[in-house]
Order: sequence, then C-alpha cells, then structure tokens
Amino acid sequence: MDLSSILGVFLAIASISVGDILEGGNPIHVVHLSSLIIIIPTTLCAAMVSTHAHHVKAAFKEIKIVFLNPKVHLQDTIKNIVELSTMARKDGVLSLESKVAQIEDDFSRNGFSMIVDGKDIHSVQESLNVAIEELEEYYHGAAHYWITAGRARPPLGS
Repeated sequence: MDLSSILGVFLAIASISVGDILEGGNPIHVVHLSSLIIIIPTTLCAAMVSTHAHHVKAAFKEIKIVFLNPKVHLQDTIKNIVELSTMARKDGVLSLESKVAQIEDDFSRNGFSMIVDGKDIHSVQESLNVAIEELEEYYHGAAHYWITAGRARPPLGS
C-alpha cells in the first residue's frame, strides 16, 4: 500500500476543511453531494470522448497503481538476471530452460525464452524493444485519460 497517495488525499481534504473552519464555515458543507454527482461522472464521460476505448479501460484497470506498490521489485529482478547469466555462462543457455518457466515477470520470461529458443541477439533486442514501446503506449494512453479528465473538470463549488 502506498501511504503517500492515501496521506496526500487525506491531507488535502483536511487542509480544505481547516480553511473552511477558519472562514467560519462548516467542513460538512465542503462535500456537496449533488455537485459531486454532477461533476465526477460528467468529467469522466467528457474525458472518454477524447480518449480511445482501449485507453479508458486501461485507465480504470491500472488506477490501482496509484495506491498499491509495484509488482516488479528491481533488486530481485537484477539478482535473478545475474544468477541466470552466470548459470548460462557456466552450463550453457539450454540450462536456463527450467528456470525461465519460473520467472513471474512476463517481459523477462519472454526475453529469456527467446534466448533459450536460440534466437539471435538482434531479434531478441528488437522484440523486447517493441514490447517496451507497446507497454509505454498502453500506460501513456491510460495516463492521458486521467490528464484529460483533470483538464476537463470544472472547479467544484463554482
């Protein structure tokens, strides 16, 4: 769980409430339910108009990234790559076949599988670069949806 995201939301609401109290208001009035019902769905639908359906689906599917820790742990990935490369140097590339099937990361598993299958380094590199570009495009499209929604959103309470 990413505490900074949750803490950021909580502190934003707290600071708005404190400011409202200092101005003599009631923090309960900060949350105006009918405004939220009008603004939030309208904003999300307006952002859908300018975003491809594939990216809208990705945006809602990947929103969990904001609040959860990433699945890929870089230190473990580096350790596994060093271990597999040492094993390949000592025992040959075919010795990696059983270990490659156990790799959880799809990107790494696909790359090592191509190497075990005997593909030349240039085709492996080209295939992995294409996979990187596709993944970047996927996440960029998902992020674009939320950026568009943020730009399209009218100010709450205006």
